[in-house]
Amino acid sequence: MKHKTDTVFKESLLEKILGGGTISGFTSDCLVVLLLELSFYIKKNILVFMENSEFAFDFYNKGYEYNKKVFSYLPETKSKSNVPGFDKESSRYRKESLLKSSRDFGVVCFGTTLSFNEIVVPKRYRREIKSLDLYVGALLNRDKIINFLDGLNYKKVDMVENLNEYAFRGDLLDFFPSHLRNPIRLSFSFEEVESICVFDPINQHPISYLEKTVLKDVSDSQVSDNISFKDHSSPAFSLFCEMRDDVFHLVGSNKTKDVDLFFSVFSFVKDIGAKKNLRKSKFLSFFDNTYYVSNSEKTPDFLEGIAYKHITGSLESGFWSKKEKILVFCENDFFDVYSQSSRWQPKKATTKTIVTSKNLSNIKFGDLIVHESFGIGLYRGPIEKSFMVGVREGVELEFKDNTRVFVSMDQLSLIHRYIGSGKKPVLSALGSKKWKNEVNKAKESAKEVVYEIFALYSKKLKKRGFSYEKENDLDGVLASSFSFLETPDQKKAFQDVFDDMNSDIPMDRLISGDVGFGKTEVAIRAMFKAYLSNKVSVLLCPTTILADQHFITCKERLSQLGVSISLLSRFKSRKEQLQTLAMLENGKIDVLIGTHRLLSEDVKFVNVGLLVIDEEHRFGVSHKEKIRSFKNRIDVLTLTATPIPRTLQQALVGLKDLTTIKTPPVSRKPINTFVKYFSWPLIFSHIQKEINRRGQVYFLYNDTKSIPFVVKKIQNRFKRSVVVGASGKMESKELEETVLAFFEGSIDVLVCTTIIESGLDVTNANTMIINNAQNFGLAQLYQIRGRVGRGKRQASCLLLLPPKKVLEKDSYNRLKAIEQNTALGSGYAISQKDLEIRGSGSLFGYKQSGHITSVGFEMYCNLLKEEVKIKKGGNAKDYPLINISVLAKIPRSYIKKESLRVDYYYQISKATKKKEVDIIINNLEIGFGVLPDETRILTNTTLLKILLADTLIKKVEICETNALFVLKPAGQDFNLTGFLKSVQNFNHHDLVNYNFENNSDSSLNISLKYFDIFPSLELLFSFVGSIKRLI
Repeated sequence: MKHKTDTVFKESLLEKILGGGTISGFTSDCLVVLLLELSFYIKKNILVFMENSEFAFDFYNKGYEYNKKVFSYLPETKSKSNVPGFDKESSRYRKESLLKSSRDFGVVCFGTTLSFNEIVVPKRYRREIKSLDLYVGALLNRDKIINFLDGLNYKKVDMVENLNEYAFRGDLLDFFPSHLRNPIRLSFSFEEVESICVFDPINQHPISYLEKTVLKDVSDSQVSDNISFKDHSSPAFSLFCEMRDDVFHLVGSNKTKDVDLFFSVFSFVKDIGAKKNLRKSKFLSFFDNTYYVSNSEKTPDFLEGIAYKHITGSLESGFWSKKEKILVFCENDFFDVYSQSSRWQPKKATTKTIVTSKNLSNIKFGDLIVHESFGIGLYRGPIEKSFMVGVREGVELEFKDNTRVFVSMDQLSLIHRYIGSGKKPVLSALGSKKWKNEVNKAKESAKEVVYEIFALYSKKLKKRGFSYEKENDLDGVLASSFSFLETPDQKKAFQDVFDDMNSDIPMDRLISGDVGFGKTEVAIRAMFKAYLSNKVSVLLCPTTILADQHFITCKERLSQLGVSISLLSRFKSRKEQLQTLAMLENGKIDVLIGTHRLLSEDVKFVNVGLLVIDEEHRFGVSHKEKIRSFKNRIDVLTLTATPIPRTLQQALVGLKDLTTIKTPPVSRKPINTFVKYFSWPLIFSHIQKEINRRGQVYFLYNDTKSIPFVVKKIQNRFKRSVVVGASGKMESKELEETVLAFFEGSIDVLVCTTIIESGLDVTNANTMIINNAQNFGLAQLYQIRGRVGRGKRQASCLLLLPPKKVLEKDSYNRLKAIEQNTALGSGYAISQKDLEIRGSGSLFGYKQSGHITSVGFEMYCNLLKEEVKIKKGGNAKDYPLINISVLAKIPRSYIKKESLRVDYYYQISKATKKKEVDIIINNLEIGFGVLPDETRILTNTTLLKILLADTLIKKVEICETNALFVLKPAGQDFNLTGFLKSVQNFNHHDLVNYNFENNSDSSLNISLKYFDIFPSLELLFSFVGSIKRLI
């Protein structure tokens, strides 16, 4: 029985706080609810002074989820730990606080003594705020908006890429508010706002569409007449919040005795669900008031028949106090839905753009580039060159000894950005045979790779010698014991694997998914199916710790269903290993988990049906050879958290079955990521925050010799906590005991090396601190960060740099990418960025990395694709040469940024399908307005080329009043009579006449004379459509 919304706390308590009384005994969620009610009660700003910025930020996140309009966070501007270039988020938090605190009704702002008292706020800030409501259908004078933006000191530019810029072209107006992560685009139909979208400033593509938004900002002009935030937000009520003995206290100014409310975290599972004999009515009789906090209409079955008051909002945990007779349930406790919202990004709606993978986006002067015919050179930017037919646009490339090559825009498909395997390549010499030899060697290498894959693939086509049991009720028992909600991608992965195992041909499937997205559960379901079919499963892991982790997980999930599980690794003694081997040989093991130790000669497998390989790319070359020979005979399921580059996926299409898990578990939250200078107070505050909520901390300190010092330093600060060091140099038994102790929760802080990179899924560990983060690769940082945030709690990752360290360009790019890509499922973006920054490494294996260095990653993938086609009996597409005498280009007046203009030329030249050209046209029109005629001619010419691929048309010459189609010599099966008849019967309102002409090589020319057909080329499309089936 739901009653209308009511307040949780009595007015008498609120008055006591306002009177300066000290109130104790709050949980963090309880305090957030109290502060909101206090804000509504006094209707003015509340400044909450916290011990440090970390606590303030944590409370802000909780408050923001409860009520987005009221809570804010004020970071310090002069912190010694701030790293230049990583403070944009801080300025957004400050602006949010300034704007919210300037309203008529109150804001609850969390900060520190320093942040509230810094003299950095312009005295006239409140009076300088400008606001404009924007919505679809609004009638707006565009000059009025431009004057509005000028008044905010926005800079007028040709194309918006940075904060506080605006651009106005045609029917489009773009602007980038300083408090948003992405700029906004208004599309007008005369003076009516036709659409509003958020777009990507790099490629100008829309991200999402909105119905309405508010442009609220203040000019960022420098002033000397500044005041503190405390003075700016006046009249404001100040509160001081402390944490003592794991509970929060609001410390008052008077000397009266503390009032302890005795609130504690309420967990339905622990406090009610676990108590089987607890009667609901008896439990509820302790409380005068019961509340349910949720953002949805959905209510749990438990609340049926209970009189409760509903409060709109989102809390991480409920709370209760028998003293105050208050019980607050929250939606998260029943439905596991609590998640952190994105900041400064309008809620996404329908996305109407698709980004093509074929691009040269952000290519810069001096970047390494590969030309298929000439080799590796340097990009020297776009230029124009005069020819007999007129001026043509293109790009200039520089090769060895400063030799230059002009590549016209229609030939850009011959070049691509160079990505190697880490080593810097030598520039190619024009006229030398060396490049041709390198390409031939790479071709041979690609041929070897494809041969090996096909050899394995053909063996796989042989029927399996047995059949797996079909899914039955026991599979349902395992599924129902899974403690997470299955995501759509996970369900598809389960079905893909079951379909493979139910077929006659052995499985060879790769499951690619981000860190913590549930790949292991897919393997567990497959191993259980093998067990029900009386077949042994083998799970092969690259590290001992990962093997241990899988062993614990499989024990938890499968042992209760009668599955016998064993572990074989260096953590086990010689005697234990021999016992395991004997059990394996005697058929007493159903699932064997281990490292490369499983590949030793003394391991005798009997009745194996399924091999699961976790992170195969991390095994050595010799181990990979053994794995390959092992694979031939059985079903194989490979798991990887390293997303496969799209180009490689395309190269191996049809040879390896691939399932990608892109959707995160429902309760997973983005990990708050901070880049800071090393500071012990900062480290201690992050550890303190985690320990206060009874969580655990990873401190990655990749210097084995210094780990004992770091352990001692932290232990001296947190005397009641257990702090332990761990590294790969420890004795096997000691390392295993340490890892298991952390896993079981008896260690609070683990100071360790990169041994945690794979494995160690500890849901209670939600703070990751990484020292010398600049030394790690991007994908490696992403993998390590993924060790936290596995449970329901908000996780954080602190990336530390040496004090005053000046970052190299690559290091800065890596850290910026990891800071920005906090969204769940960012693994693909991360891997692509890492490929750009670090190169492809040993993606294909050691033997191939040298060839990738020689010709570049993309060309090597193209060679692979060609070899796959040849092996499958196919040929590369044959496109006609199309020459056009009229202007076909992307004008500078249409796209002013050269690199983006070149990128679109490149995309058009690489397009091989009509759908790809349609996407490019769509992106151009959304980003830059209606296509100019010369650009329409360019895209239509490309469509014509695609339409005529693999036909008898060798060349097309298009002039203003006539077009010439040159055919190749036709074979004996060519229906010449039918073809001529089809041409004669062609009729079009723009057609004047046609002519046939024979060539000396027995080929045929067809000349069409017409009236004006530009820019649509509609007559030519109609003509090709009428003869296509015959050529």
